Amino acid sequence: MANAIYKWVVKTTSKVDQASKLIRIYCILNNLNPSNTSVAICAYILVYGYSKRVREGILKAGILNKAASLKNEICSLKKIGLLEGSGDNIKVSKLITMGVEQPITPKTAILINLDNT
Repeated sequence: MANAIYKWVVKTTSKVDQASKLIRIYCILNNLNPSNTSVAICAYILVYGYSKRVREGILKAGILNKAASLKNEICSLKKIGLLEGSGDNIKVSKLITMGVEQPITPKTAILINLDNT
């Protein structure tokens, strides 16, 4: 029996948009349903890391309105496995990045093997 291979080319508007799509694909394949806000926060952290400047950027961009809300969101994302670490050492889970140090490059390819055997 032959394997079916599908190829889609998707244009993204920015690194954050690209990271958001990568995170969404991971979530779909793992039956996770995070909010758009959660995905946006994860994407910012994946692209820019986690620092005071990034936290301020998330608030300034209007993704969330209060630092306390961001802290709660980070906690929730850790509980579902999208983020890991503590304190100022928060990172996107290695399950998403597959351990790749810079997973967002100008062109990113994703290979998904769906096996029903």
